[in-house]
Amino acid sequence: MMADVNERALELAHNNAAENRITNVQIQISDIYKQLQQQTYAAIYTNPPNPCW
Repeated sequence: MMADVNERALELAHNNAAENRITNVQIQISDIYKQLQQQTYAAIYTNPPNPCW
């Protein structure tokens, strides 16, 4: 499962999955966990924005 609130990031994720022939992934829009509440996960990895100081 890949989730992001940014539609451009999701478009890139779809393109990368297709280019690399990845078929066992779900990609969906979600603001943090709001749309993912009905699922359980063994691990969650995050890449939060890094503010420029």
